[in-house]
Amino acid sequence: IVIFVGIDPGTTVGYAILNTKVGTITLHSEKNISINEIIQHLIEFDHTSVIATDKKKIPDTVNTIAIKLGAVMYAPSEDMQVSEKIAIAKDVNYRNSHERDAAAAVVSAYASYASMFRDIKQFLHNQETSEKKYDADFYERFICCAIREKINYTEVFAKLLQTDSQN
Repeated sequence: IVIFVGIDPGTTVGYAILNTKVGTITLHSEKNISINEIIQHLIEFDHTSVIATDKKKIPDTVNTIAIKLGAVMYAPSEDMQVSEKIAIAKDVNYRNSHERDAAAAVVSAYASYASMFRDIKQFLHNQETSEKKYDADFYERFICCAIREKINYTEVFAKLLQTDSQN
């Protein structure tokens, strides 16, 4: 499963977890929550691929969580304005500004990878033959590997085939 997480740090931390397999966003906010508590909660959702923020300069808390989870960081080219966050998170049922900001960050990060997802689907389709089809699990592992390792699709493909042949 490819998991994207948006985090709004502060005294009250908000985070939004986007499960790309089912297209759901899970929101949570809590006052005085520790980094380790956040990480423990995120681990329950499987392997986090991308951690997102709504700030151009990545907050230390967000960076620490990304490093500890081995996730790729996403930050916008400019700080997101409140009006922009409201527009981006309009379809998300958030309870407060912390959850809204986290939701806006995760939706923005996911959108930034949309073309990569399309390209990967096309790449895998081009690799298929009548004898060999690639399932959703392979597609998700491919995306995770491409995001994390930042290598070209041919290398990702070869790496996954090699891993599969060893299992």
